[in-house]
Amino acid sequence: PKNAEVWSLLGVILRTAGDSSGADHALSIAAALEPSLTSDLFADRWVLAEMQGATDELVTLAESYAALHPDGAAGPYFRAKALLAIGEPLEAIELLVDKLQQAPDSPALIWYALGEAYLGRNGYKEAATALEVAAALLARGDASLYSVSDDPVGDLSSRLARAYVHIQRCAEAEDIARRLIPTQPELEALVEQAVICQTPTPTLTPWIPDQQR
Repeated sequence: PKNAEVWSLLGVILRTAGDSSGADHALSIAAALEPSLTSDLFADRWVLAEMQGATDELVTLAESYAALHPDGAAGPYFRAKALLAIGEPLEAIELLVDKLQQAPDSPALIWYALGEAYLGRNGYKEAATALEVAAALLARGDASLYSVSDDPVGDLSSRLARAYVHIQRCAEAEDIARRLIPTQPELEALVEQAVICQTPTPTLTPWIPDQQR
């Protein structure tokens, strides 16, 4: 019962099995038994906080990450995600834009977070641009998104489809969403929206009486 590594392993297993409360309990015990594991447990605790909608925990974790990794590339990502969780997309945008101005060669996860932040503000054109940059970086071998997502291609693509449907790139949105439905069935609604936006609106032809009668 005093083995921190076993508790941490149990927490990971329970999280994978979908038992978020059990996983949270096990990881908390692991961290209490061995504070030096805090950094190693960060990713699992972050995922759990997202699953549980624990906004306060997300803010705390983002702050702790920044303290542990003051120069880490992922720091602005976690801070921006925490801001989005508490309903502050504009602050998240400002944070990420400032980061990109300072470091234009930032990894894909920063552009991805910026895309999410613009989606939170209904800035769909800007979101599409940011997400396309993230997709291009991912295609060129940038692996940063794998540190924050089990399915970075699927997560990135679903958000890109959402942006596309709102800027009238509906055929592209439909194609992306249809390919993702087997793993993200909730995208059925987005497919329907994309199909509707491709359907021409009927134009009423005014009735003209036949003057020859």
